[in-house]
Amino acid sequence: MSWKNSRQFAVSSLLPGAGAVLNMMQPAAEQSIAVYGVGGVGLAGLMAARIAGCDPIIAVDRLPVG
Repeated sequence: MSWKNSRQFAVSSLLPGAGAVLNMMQPAAEQSIAVYGVGGVGLAGLMAARIAGCDPIIAVDRLPVG
């Protein structure tokens, strides 16, 4: 992944995913959270939920792993 592509990924995925969890939802520590769709935005939401101290964190995707 080139620098330009990684910068584009950060702007288009990380900020909306983390922003939705940290700014819009504002979860309390040890509050449960489920993220539907585990692409770039969903993964950023999962990381933000971890930072916020959510427990349990549940990831749901329509495609199986592997």
